[in-house]
Amino acid sequence: RPVRKCMGLRPGEKLDVLRDPLTVVSVRRERLDLMLTDIEYGFEEVRREGFELHPHYRWPSEWVAMFCSTHKGCRPDTVITRIEFQYHPTT
Repeated sequence: RPVRKCMGLRPGEKLDVLRDPLTVVSVRRERLDLMLTDIEYGFEEVRREGFELHPHYRWPSEWVAMFCSTHKGCRPDTVITRIEFQYHPTT
């Protein structure tokens, strides 16, 4: 179930559930800079992340730089865990 925050909740704080459960389709480890060395894959990943229309992060290089700046110790050659999921239709 996707939530806004699940770790570091203060006493009394409750989970902020974003939507109904989802299904994990695949999980794999890969270097972040795969988005830079395989540019077609990079643009597809930017699209999947929902940034294809964002004015600052629509290029794979911009997205990788943003990701590294928001994840402590992350560099383009860092091996990350990529989780692909599928939403279920809401009823």
